[in-house]
Amino acid sequence: MNNNNMENIIRAIKFSVKSTLSFLLISIQSLHAQGISTNKGLETGIYAGNLIWGSANAYLHYTYTPQKRDFVISKLDAYQYTTANTTVAKASDVSFWTCAVVSGLAALPLSQNSNGVDWRYANLLVQNTLLTANLTQTVKVLVGRKRPASWGSNDDYRSFFSGHSSLTASAAATSLWYAYRVPNAPQHAKVLGWSAAGISLITGILRIEAGKHYPSDVLVGWGIGTGVALLNGYLHRPR
Repeated sequence: MNNNNMENIIRAIKFSVKSTLSFLLISIQSLHAQGISTNKGLETGIYAGNLIWGSANAYLHYTYTPQKRDFVISKLDAYQYTTANTTVAKASDVSFWTCAVVSGLAALPLSQNSNGVDWRYANLLVQNTLLTANLTQTVKVLVGRKRPASWGSNDDYRSFFSGHSSLTASAAATSLWYAYRVPNAPQHAKVLGWSAAGISLITGILRIEAGKHYPSDVLVGWGIGTGVALLNGYLHRPR
C-alpha cells in the first residue's frame, strides 16, 4: 500500500469518526432537550455501527480491487444509455440534493401543529441516511459492476446499485413512514414525503439517461433505500 492510499484511508476514517460521533451527540442531546425518551442502547448502537462500517468502507475504497463485472439482467437492462451525458448527470445531482432538502424540511415547524424542530424525525432521517449510504458503498465496491457508459475512472465499476436512487428513496420513505405512523407528526410531512418520492423517481430516471446506471441498479436502489427506512422506522416505532 502506498503512502497516498494510507493518508487517504486515515483521512476518510477520521471524517467517519468525527461526523458519526457528532450526529450521535447532537441527536441524543436534542431529543432529551425536547423531553423525548429514547433507547440509549439502540441509538448508540446504530451510530457506533455506522462509525465502524464507514471506517471499513473507507479502507475497502482504497485497498480492495474488485473483480470487475459487466452484466445485464435480461430484457430489463435493454433500456440503457451507453454514451456518458454529463449534463444529465449534473441534473441528477441537482435532483438528488433537492430531494435531500425537501425531506429534511419535514423536521421544521412549517405547519400549525408543529412545535419547534422535530428532533425525532431528524434523528431518524440521519440514521437512515448513514445506514443506506454505508450499505450502498459496501455493495458497490464488492460487486464492481461496470456502468453502461464509460466515465474514465475507477467509478466505472461502481454501478450496482444506484446510490442516488437508494438515498433519495430512503429519505422519501422516512418522511412518509413518519407522517403516517407517528402520532402528532406535522401535517406538512405527508406533502413533503410524497414530493420527495416524486423527486426520487425523477432522480433514478436521470441516472439511467446519464449512462450512470442500468434500470436494475435504480430499481434495486429504490428497494434497498425504502427497506432500510422502513426497518429502522419499525425499530423506532411509537410504543
